[in-house]
Amino acid sequence: MKPTRRGLTQGQPWVSPVLGSLILLGTVALLSGSLVGWGASFSGQLSGIGSFGSGTQLLSDTIGGTNCLSSSNSAAGITTNHAACATYPLSTTVGSASTTTLGNQGSVAPTSASVATGGTCGVQQFVDTSSVGTNIGLPLGGATYSGAGPSSYTGSPTSVGFDGSTGWGETLSGLTMPANYTVMAWIKPSALNGVILGATSTQSNVAAASADRMVWIDAAGRLDFGNDVTTLRATAGSALAVGTWYLVVATKSTTTGMALYINGVLNNTSASAGAKATLNYTGYWHLGWGGAVGSAFANLPTTDFFGGNIADEAVFPTALSAAAVTTLYSQTTQSGLSTQVLANAPTSYWPLQDTGTSLYSGAIANVAANNTGTSYRDSSNNPGTNTGTGQGAPGVDASGPIGDTATTFNGTTGWIQTTLGPPTAFYASPGPQTFSIAGWFKTTTSGSIVGFTTLQSNAAPSMWDRHMWLDAAGHVVFGVYPNAVFEVNSSATTAKNYADGNWHFAVATVAPVSATVGTVLLYVDGVLVAGAVGNETITGSNPAQVYGGWWHLGWSNANNGWTDPPTTGYWSGSLGQIAVFPSVLTAANVSSLYGASSASAYLGAVTGGVATSNAFWPLDEKAQPASPACTYIVMTVQVGSVCVYPLATGVCPAVPASSWLSMSSSLSIALPALKFTTATTGSVPAAAVGLHVSVPWVITDGANGFSSQLTHNAGYVLL
Repeated sequence: MKPTRRGLTQGQPWVSPVLGSLILLGTVALLSGSLVGWGASFSGQLSGIGSFGSGTQLLSDTIGGTNCLSSSNSAAGITTNHAACATYPLSTTVGSASTTTLGNQGSVAPTSASVATGGTCGVQQFVDTSSVGTNIGLPLGGATYSGAGPSSYTGSPTSVGFDGSTGWGETLSGLTMPANYTVMAWIKPSALNGVILGATSTQSNVAAASADRMVWIDAAGRLDFGNDVTTLRATAGSALAVGTWYLVVATKSTTTGMALYINGVLNNTSASAGAKATLNYTGYWHLGWGGAVGSAFANLPTTDFFGGNIADEAVFPTALSAAAVTTLYSQTTQSGLSTQVLANAPTSYWPLQDTGTSLYSGAIANVAANNTGTSYRDSSNNPGTNTGTGQGAPGVDASGPIGDTATTFNGTTGWIQTTLGPPTAFYASPGPQTFSIAGWFKTTTSGSIVGFTTLQSNAAPSMWDRHMWLDAAGHVVFGVYPNAVFEVNSSATTAKNYADGNWHFAVATVAPVSATVGTVLLYVDGVLVAGAVGNETITGSNPAQVYGGWWHLGWSNANNGWTDPPTTGYWSGSLGQIAVFPSVLTAANVSSLYGASSASAYLGAVTGGVATSNAFWPLDEKAQPASPACTYIVMTVQVGSVCVYPLATGVCPAVPASSWLSMSSSLSIALPALKFTTATTGSVPAAAVGLHVSVPWVITDGANGFSSQLTHNAGYVLL
């Protein structure tokens, strides 16, 4: 186109006869872009062991007014008052920095200590112990470990507490939501409100295009189960009570409908058509939160956040029988329940017996450091050298369209520019004239998927076409410019809104038929939705504009000059498996590509198995730090008025110039004054806000052969 106008949970302190270490997880609350600190005081008594003489040492710390300390030596060994140890961030005061003081209360007085980090960092997790075991949950906000578990069980099981306003959990991986399923959980509500477990089409706790498979407590204190658009409500007279444990189980079958069980007893059922219906989408499970508020379900809660304790949440890929539910409820121990749950082959099982010591350090969608500058490989091998380079913060979608990851774009700055343009033959003037573009997309809004312009950058080009985008109504549009605007639009045959948060596969084909006629066809999800033979008027056998140029992914200039443009030239959402072919794909070709069951099968199809691509970008690059959430925080250690790490003259900087989390070796420090400061390195992305980031600290003190150890297993930085 030519332009016309431009315009802590539990601690574990103990006394050791050998030199020990104090591991203190940096329990700091960080809000986006804000400096926050924590304070704790340590005092010790040395307990004499061995030939060094007699004495006592009892190490303790005071955290948020709670004293957590080790016991004296006894025949039973070293114990700790676990119940008194911190279970939540020590400080949530924005802009504060507190002082940690080590002191001596014993008969043997240490005069110095050494400090180091454990060299590790990660985010706390709700472990998935199912046989699949790959969909761990991440706690966010006001979620705390090690609460008391179901009261009917022996063996002191635990649970996770949710504060009813900010605490919840999200799963890492997006899954195809099952048509037949069971969800279960032990719950002890502190308020009769909120969603216990549910699925939505977005990973975070924001409004989603699709949300169902939810169990919640409504404003009347009754249990509700929402599937598709149908609500199954617990019978009258069965309202729940605050402070009481319940086993809640909800099942859905495409043949028998929905069923709701409370404490092993069938409470209500529905065999209506709606109860048997299936809402198809790729989504994420949420623990202690759901997208019920504002939905089409009946008997809604007033908040999506659950307040209270939850244990043993599970998802099964079948509708469990009444007998199976009764057997689950009849268990009397946590281990017995776990065994029974696993016997029913769940696809996910979160016992919620975690202590916060097992950290996840892998990729987190939309939280990892961005992929600006990342090289996106061309896997076509024909020529296979037109790599793309990430611009303006592309990210990683852990759940791609066909079993692989994909690339996310933020809708404002993120895109990819390709390396090759003119004079390379396929990209030089007149540019590709007989070609096809194929790729997967996922979004909830309008934007540009791919385009071709006369500039490698996203500056204003002199010519632009061969663009694919979604318009404001969610229709897929493809445009070329044979000396006039020409568009094909999925609305020609379907009113479907493809901006629904699900993965879709789009293919556009272009070819001249004669010197004056061209063919442009558009397929979505394997079906021809627009275009016909001979529907394009062209000049000189060129169905697209004549110029040399570069491909762009996640951006195009389609929002300038087109009849039905996108609302922005940028893409907001995910893209994957984009290929350009120097040929016209047939309907059979398109069907074969759409039916590829895996990324490896798709690769084989676009490199000759179905058709041979000229460029193919899988967009599955994972160039990101091992612990992405940890990249947003830095820490300093100060002794008195001297900064010892990072080494500096005088006091430590408020925010160090580079990210720092661990010291390579321990530093000797004088007692008693230690000051630990934590800060964010910059703006924290919305998807990271509320994550529990744990950073181990090691402090060792001792004198005359005596030492003490105090461990906080699950203190954390709250981003």
